[in-house]
Amino acid sequence: MLARLEAEVDLGIYPGMGHAVNADEQERVCTLMSALVREGRGGSTMAVIAPVNPMAPEGKPTVMDLLRRDQEKFFALVEDPDN
Repeated sequence: MLARLEAEVDLGIYPGMGHAVNADEQERVCTLMSALVREGRGGSTMAVIAPVNPMAPEGKPTVMDLLRRDQEKFFALVEDPDN
């Protein structure tokens, strides 16, 4: 599905990790969240924005803002029978 949508996918496999979240995964998510915040504010890649940790309580408002902003696109994606 992601390939069909021409998404950029960064696959990370961590053998033996199970469902635990490691520091590398947290860093990747923080980087992604920061990029989404920049995008949502119409900022350039030169914008200085503090990293967002979506797993920390102080990151919740940012996560919720992004979810609200993109929920229609997300629902359209998952409701499409071709996906």
